[in-house]
Amino acid sequence: MGWEVGVKGDIGSAEMRKTIQDFIDLDSDDSACIFAFIGHGFEVNGNHYLVPKDASLLKEHRNPAEFEADVKDSCRSLDFVQKIFETKRKGAHATAFILDCCRSCNFTTPSLTSESGLSQSSSISQSPSPKTVLKNSCIVYSANEGQTASDGKPGRGGPFMNTFVEEIDNGGDLGEVLERTRSRLEETSGPGKCQLCPFVSILKGKFHLRPRDADTEGTPSDEECIMGAAGGEAAS
Repeated sequence: MGWEVGVKGDIGSAEMRKTIQDFIDLDSDDSACIFAFIGHGFEVNGNHYLVPKDASLLKEHRNPAEFEADVKDSCRSLDFVQKIFETKRKGAHATAFILDCCRSCNFTTPSLTSESGLSQSSSISQSPSPKTVLKNSCIVYSANEGQTASDGKPGRGGPFMNTFVEEIDNGGDLGEVLERTRSRLEETSGPGKCQLCPFVSILKGKFHLRPRDADTEGTPSDEECIMGAAGGEAAS
């Protein structure tokens, strides 16, 4: 589809930071960019955290503040990732963050599980969800605030990412792709289990993940046709 793609899998905290930094060092603000994370994650006090492979969270915490301090020490926040991108990307071209991970939170037993990302015996009250801090950017979440992201078969991806990728092939901008993805997930999920895949955007224009069809009327603007020589990172 025209993207230059870099993939890293099963990486620890130090390698996660290095991967993002190496990508940014090679990146310039003259093309569109996607950062995709598929793995474990959760939110606490409105901050979304990506869980590296070597995260070592305590099994018991006396209070939410102790849990949050442990999380900050072991995981990488979305705000941290965005601020690294902000050192090079100033909004001339679009940046998209796609996060296929849980947004639930538990401070009693935050051990990783294969089914829901985190166990949930007790939860922390949530503040407003993270916002975009990078100009001309957006965030796509696979799950709504407080939701867990469903896993798929090993090596096959979960229902959100599989459906999302299929809908990219059906054309349209990012918003249209997500609308169709939500509809399909709602049809295939049980009551109350649909991943709502919310979309937070301060994009200047439409974000197309694949070139528009040759027979589309008109000539797309720079912000509409943002494929070019774009780059991205995928981490899990």
